[in-house]
Amino acid sequence: DLYYRVKGTTDSETAFYLAISLGLEENPKAALEAMVGKLEQAREKAGVSGPAQFTCALTDGECIYAIRYSTDRRSKSLYINSDRRGVRQLLGEETPSLPSHIVLSEPLDDFSDHWTPVPESSFVTVRNGELNIEDFNPEA
Repeated sequence: DLYYRVKGTTDSETAFYLAISLGLEENPKAALEAMVGKLEQAREKAGVSGPAQFTCALTDGECIYAIRYSTDRRSKSLYINSDRRGVRQLLGEETPSLPSHIVLSEPLDDFSDHWTPVPESSFVTVRNGELNIEDFNPEA
């Protein structure tokens, strides 16, 4: 339905519009699981071999949603920081109000105790300062 809106040639833009068409606004986890499942089916049908990697984060302005998933269970990295002291160390004490959690592909500093790796095949939600990590299981 939304393919006509795709302006670029990146896989991430195509995947984003596919997720929107699958209900991203109503149920982000289900839409992302359906999107990854459809992409896996298309890869299989096209005879694409090798692992598929899906690590992304998105927001609706109130919540952060992120996934870490790959078909070979060796996904690219995804980290969460919920230690404001570490962020203040990095950015300075004058840092205005900090978010409760930061979700990034790589840590911002070298202090490993400030960052927690997101487990393989996970769906992350940060809502109202609360962190929730669930299993991520794309539809077959």
